[in-house]
Amino acid sequence: MFLPADILDRIAALADELKLASLRPQIIACRKQLQSRNGIDVAVFGRFKAGKSSFLNHLAGRDVLPVGVVPLTAVITRLRFGSSERAGVLFLDGATEEIPLGEIHLYVGENENPDNRKKVAAVEVELPELKLFTPLQFVDTPGLGSAFAHNTEAALNWLPNVGAALVAISSDAPLSERDLELLNELRLHTPKIVLLLTKADLLNETQRGEVLDFVRRQLLQKWKTELPVFFYSIRPEERGLKKELEQKLLSPLIQHRDEAARQIARHKILSLLTQMLNYLQVAQAAATQAESSRSALREKLADERRQFDLFREELQVLSRKWSTRALNQSLLKLKPRREALQEQITTELQVRLPQWSSRLPPLLRTWRE
Repeated sequence: MFLPADILDRIAALADELKLASLRPQIIACRKQLQSRNGIDVAVFGRFKAGKSSFLNHLAGRDVLPVGVVPLTAVITRLRFGSSERAGVLFLDGATEEIPLGEIHLYVGENENPDNRKKVAAVEVELPELKLFTPLQFVDTPGLGSAFAHNTEAALNWLPNVGAALVAISSDAPLSERDLELLNELRLHTPKIVLLLTKADLLNETQRGEVLDFVRRQLLQKWKTELPVFFYSIRPEERGLKKELEQKLLSPLIQHRDEAARQIARHKILSLLTQMLNYLQVAQAAATQAESSRSALREKLADERRQFDLFREELQVLSRKWSTRALNQSLLKLKPRREALQEQITTELQVRLPQWSSRLPPLLRTWRE
């Protein structure tokens, strides 16, 4: 019987042999998942301004992450329980730095760290207020689809590391094509996906029912399956939504965390194995292709090469032709100017030459002038 680690080692060896660099992030993420003893990463994804940072601040019970009316989150930020509050910055070169909690925005915010010029890999925050959710770790990701392409890239690059995924979608703009694309990508990396319909206070009960029906129809049409859906709002009068999320999603995840972690690891490895099998099938098809097809391909390439050589010779002939034409046109345009200069110099010489009494060197200097 093969253990998950054995299967992963075999996949990694094949990926190295076939030079499949695109699979390396997933292989690394699978190893981390198998070796993890620190809990489950609950990552919050979604379009910019979907309320991801506001949701995490509300869950923690205090404002820790920067929020605003423009895209702010620029790097991955992880929040977890700690006996005392602390914040640390992990840089891309492996260096770390402890910072005051009030300075987080200087490293995670787009305003203070545009284009991630400070080379921050992630910011980790520990808060006593998150004790209830131990050992879950919440991950705030940059918003997708904003004007800052590097934010979208940072979020997508982190996808292989996801444990459970909360996809934040504003209740007043539910389930766009971009959201469906994100969900499809997440399905490769985790079986634990939940839709979080934020800003639920913008809708009344009837409208919430309509939105819920719309979302479920879209999911069934796309994948013939449903996903857990939770409405959420940070308004005090909507505190019941937070309680529902804790009771129906977070508490079961904490209670059954070992089984959930095994499911996530198994899902990641099976997804990776499927991708590897697809690569191998393509490679096998290419390797067993009929010799006649390969010969035809070689002949086609040879013909293309001959055509390219002819094309290059034609370009060289045209280049010389255009160069000569350009020179002639330039000389033609300069001819009136040249004749005017010759006439001016001749007139000057006729006036000044009878007055010259110097020797030859001064005469030459005057001529040059």
